[in-house]
Amino acid sequence: MRLSLGFWVSAAVILAAADSPPKGKTYSTWLADSAILRGQGHGINLGTGQPQDSYEHGTFQRALTVLHAKTGNQAYLDYIKEGIDNVVADNGTVGGGYALTNYILDDIKIGQSLIQLYVFVSTY
Repeated sequence: MRLSLGFWVSAAVILAAADSPPKGKTYSTWLADSAILRGQGHGINLGTGQPQDSYEHGTFQRALTVLHAKTGNQAYLDYIKEGIDNVVADNGTVGGGYALTNYILDDIKIGQSLIQLYVFVSTY
């Protein structure tokens, strides 16, 4: 099946009109900064304002550790620390509705962020 010239011209116009990162930013930093501005992945349920431990928050925080390693931007580590502090109490208990008796580690994926944060802080 051959695609018409009109299809390719339309596709080129649509792609040219699509948003792109501001000058000096990559898509990854643009996306991360946008999510941080919205308060996403911060250990807080945006609907209730209560602590929340979730796979999604841990995955986002893990991505921030990779971005910090690549960019050296301390704001990413600070955001992770705040997010962990929102879920893990000073005595080490995990809040946000995590039930130890469920034996599900996905819900506490923020544990990877905690380890990565420790590695970065102890290294620098």
